[in-house]
Formats: sequence, C-alpha cells, structure tokens
Amino acid sequence: MGNALDIEGMRFGRLIAIKPTDKRSGNGGIIWECKCDCGNKAYVSASTLKFTQKSCGCLMKEKMMKANTTHGKSYNKLYRIWVSLKSRCLNEKSIQYCDYGGRGIKVCGEWIDDFMNFYKWAIGNGYKNNLTIDRIDNDGNYEPSNCRWVNRKVQGNNRRNNHYITIDGETKTLQEWGEHVGMKPNTILCRIRKGWSNKDAIFTPLLKVRK
Repeated sequence: MGNALDIEGMRFGRLIAIKPTDKRSGNGGIIWECKCDCGNKAYVSASTLKFTQKSCGCLMKEKMMKANTTHGKSYNKLYRIWVSLKSRCLNEKSIQYCDYGGRGIKVCGEWIDDFMNFYKWAIGNGYKNNLTIDRIDNDGNYEPSNCRWVNRKVQGNNRRNNHYITIDGETKTLQEWGEHVGMKPNTILCRIRKGWSNKDAIFTPLLKVRK
C-alpha cells in the first residue's frame, strides 16, 4: 500500500487513523478506518482527513446545535443554504460531493465555522429569497470574493458543463442562443449532435425542418 501506513495512529481533530481499508474514494485515494473521540467509527480518505473532515460528524452537529442557541436562525433559508454548501464540500456521502469537495472546492475559513459571518455577507450583498448562491468562477471556492446571488437562469448559464457556442465572433451559452432565436436548447443540441453546423443548428427555423 505504499505510503498508506504513514498516517496510522495520527490524529486529525477528533479522528485517529486506525488502519487503511480496501475501499477507495472517487479519486482513487485510500479510505481509512478512523476512531472518533465520541466512540464512533468513520471511514475517510487520507486527503479529506488532512484538509477538511475532523470528526465522524459529531463536531458539525455540535456546532449546529450551538449555532441554533446563539443566533436563533436555524429555520432561516440562509441557514439551510449555508449547511447545504458545507455538506457538498465536506461530506463525502453527499450526492453532490463529487462535483464540489471531490473537485477540491472548499468553504472559506470566514464562513465554514461561523454562520453569522455568512449571514451578514449575504444580507449585505443582495440576498433575496428567490435567489440562489452562485460561484463566479466554477473552479473557485465558496468565499465572499467568488460568490454572488443570482436567479436560477443566470446560475444555469454559469454551470461548468454549459455548452458555449461562438458564431461570427459572438459567444453565448446554448440556453442564451435558444432564447435569442426562440428555440429550445435541446433542439439546437440535437441538431449539432446530428452533424449540423452550429450556425445552421441555431438559425434554421423549425418549419424548414418539417418540410
């Protein structure tokens, strides 16, 4: 196992690395069996132990309980957003982890342990109930300089897997081109996959296809 034994017996917050297992994380890292100070076992990759996870989950629960008693905003939508963004960056069991924490996306130190810091930033930077948090650079972290509040349409256009098309020097997302010509993005994409040029796929009216 090469360097797998290097962290055996080492402490990471409340976790002590006991032994490597045969399991692997999404990026191929060794999953370690760990013992938490609370008595529970946890199975965590070495990289996650070194950089993020510091307990079996009990630490976050305690912090959440403490937060509930100090700021009284545990039922606030912003609180749910804060918990959710931390989960997708820190919790390997989250279905969204592979697209966030698994890609190296982190939550800044200013926000990770202090909901009120996040709350004050959100209120002071345009938060409204109909908006969602969006990272300007999709490869960047959750931090004040890289986050904004946008509607779902803007967020959809900012997805890292969005399809960008340039025609005559003008670049738009697939969604934006569809709105520009009044056509469903899936119709344009289907045409392109059939071998149409980008320009024909976007600007050929549907009626001509039906003929």
